Amino acid sequence: MKNYFTLVLLLLLTLSVKAIDSKKIWYKNGQLKAEVGFENGLFNGDFRSWYVNGQKKAEGKFFNNQRIGKWQLWDSLGTLRVVREYTDGFTFTTQLLKAVDGAELPLSVYPKYPIATNNLGEPDYPALEKHQILVFKDLWRMIDNTPENALLFQDNTVHQVISNYLDIEGNAVFDDYKFNHLLNIDSLRKIMRDPKNKIIGYRLYEGWNYFDPYQMSDYWIMGICPIVQHTTSGQKADLGWIRFNNLRGDLDAVAVKDSGGKVMTLDELIQANAFSSTIYKEANIYDRAIADYKKGDEIIAEAYRIEFDIWDMEHEMWMRLTEE
Repeated sequence: MKNYFTLVLLLLLTLSVKAIDSKKIWYKNGQLKAEVGFENGLFNGDFRSWYVNGQKKAEGKFFNNQRIGKWQLWDSLGTLRVVREYTDGFTFTTQLLKAVDGAELPLSVYPKYPIATNNLGEPDYPALEKHQILVFKDLWRMIDNTPENALLFQDNTVHQVISNYLDIEGNAVFDDYKFNHLLNIDSLRKIMRDPKNKIIGYRLYEGWNYFDPYQMSDYWIMGICPIVQHTTSGQKADLGWIRFNNLRGDLDAVAVKDSGGKVMTLDELIQANAFSSTIYKEANIYDRAIADYKKGDEIIAEAYRIEFDIWDMEHEMWMRLTEE
């Protein structure tokens, strides 16, 4: 009887612990290349990556898509070359830099990544010259209306910001992310005001950039496109592309509270990348979406491969500091 109750207790404890998923990618030879914890639709938990020879390359932790705590980087021979300590995704200190011969290098202190504003006092990205962006990649993401993204969809928060934007004469909406051709804004207002039309998701057009002055990266969102669905017919359509900077002032005026009780603005939440999304396209010479060259489960696998490659590019930039 005692063993029975012990078994039941263990079973209940097991069921009460929410499993943390992990995402993995492999080299073509079957060697594990990288893995990361994944919970609540975001990257959460331990990150590890390896060279093709099996030697560990990088190790650290993510919390809600942001680096946190100690991050370490090794070379392919197993020498620890870089150690960073992250307070949050935008704030870090370098604790170790080693040259290829193992000699410790002076630790540079980089300026803190600034919280910039435009001439209206609204949030903006910092002004940088082209040569100060060492590596970049354009990406397109899909944000779906899922429980993980409740803060973006509850109470029609972002929906209302976009509706207010459409109500102002002279504001522009475009037919694609290149912002070349204007759409008829009166037609878009009618769509947004129809109670049978619901926003079910958003497309984002963003640039991932690694900055020389700050020796860190950030995702700069350039455009957002609401996806609208008619509740009766089920028909879905892209509403149109809006320059994201044109919405940031209004997004910054809306306060939300996350599951941990932290209060932030919608703009802060989006800039921290603290939402669940899926890459559906990266910049390529054929201008193809992932679904144009991958099928079935390979589509989501390719999306994760792109995420991992971005982190790997950033780690290569860290290693570069030990070779200058």
